[in-house]
Amino acid sequence: MPRGHSDAPCKSVSAFPQELIDLIAEASDAQTRKTLVFVSASWLNAAYRCIYHTIVIFNPWSSTSQPSLRGFAQALEQGPRLRQHVRVLRLSCDICVPMLLSVIEKLPNLHTIRIRSAHIQDPLNFNFPPSSLSQRSMREILFLNSTIVSDYSVSFQLYLSRMFARVDRLRLAGSEYIDALEAASDHDATLGPLASAEDRALSTKISSLVIPKCGPGTAGYTALLTKILLRDFDLQHLTVLSVPMWPLDCCLSYAPLAAAVSTTVHKLIVDFRDPLSDIGEIHRASTVWTSLGFSSYTSVESIHFMFLVPNEKLKIWDHILNFLSTLSSSQRITKLIFQTAYFTDTRHNMPWSRLQDTLLAFSGVREIVFAVPYWYEEGLGGENYCPKTILERLPLLRKKLSF
Repeated sequence: MPRGHSDAPCKSVSAFPQELIDLIAEASDAQTRKTLVFVSASWLNAAYRCIYHTIVIFNPWSSTSQPSLRGFAQALEQGPRLRQHVRVLRLSCDICVPMLLSVIEKLPNLHTIRIRSAHIQDPLNFNFPPSSLSQRSMREILFLNSTIVSDYSVSFQLYLSRMFARVDRLRLAGSEYIDALEAASDHDATLGPLASAEDRALSTKISSLVIPKCGPGTAGYTALLTKILLRDFDLQHLTVLSVPMWPLDCCLSYAPLAAAVSTTVHKLIVDFRDPLSDIGEIHRASTVWTSLGFSSYTSVESIHFMFLVPNEKLKIWDHILNFLSTLSSSQRITKLIFQTAYFTDTRHNMPWSRLQDTLLAFSGVREIVFAVPYWYEEGLGGENYCPKTILERLPLLRKKLSF
């Protein structure tokens, strides 16, 4: 018998446990996965789940030589086996609404839609959902801010979102354009609210909502968005709410929505990015924030502050402390998160004493998180900075904040 030869049967690779096949496919690179599809049916399905998990259609300039939503729809018709594997759809292209709905209907396991730099075609051709969509849930529907090129942006976002029974996380995009309001209002009037009590019983449930930042003078846009959210969506299950603090007029526009979820929100994300430089606006900020009624939030446990690099003129830390002062010390807040690009207490004069006094007023706080990649110190040249990780600065923070 030749050396190395054995009469023992060779175990087929297809006999591997499916869990092991899945792990190998997930750990493989793109080229290897293309090879795995020829091994057996088990390996083909595992490879396809990875290859077609996320479909990206990036064609913001409407080039005929680039992928398109129409081309993807045709591919689904020609290769129905692909449909079950798509989980994430990322679009940056021309969008024909009826075609998009048709594509979504063909993807039974789709759970995430991300839309950016998209142009909405035929906006008045919104049709209410095929029955298969009205029973489905989505993990995320994300419209990235100020990137949907259409006068009908607000209508498209909300009408697409309410196609589903539930959306765990909904992130809406704002508008920088005052002129978009009239078109969006006319479109909403044409489509109208959910028609019947039966329809309203099926209104979309949202667990997490990101209210968009808008440009100055677009308070009417935010007001229309708030009106449709309150009218056509079920917010009784909303536990995470992200709100922009600027522009102030837009803050006032979503005050009715903030009041409607005062007993359900557990995590409040306060977005201080892109602040105004108008001193008159800054001086009335605390009054506006008080009117939003966050002090009446009975279930809020965590507050997450997001802000840009502190600016000497805007004194962002003072605004954060002013916002905290609008809350009630009796609220059950247990966690505070401060997220920014970097900290420095020498250049931007962090009000350590006031920060400590304000935080100590919330006796229930058990955790303070500084989500900061770097701590910067003034170098010998005055304008040169030495980056250090925030972990190296935590002892200083603990000493100054006494926690």
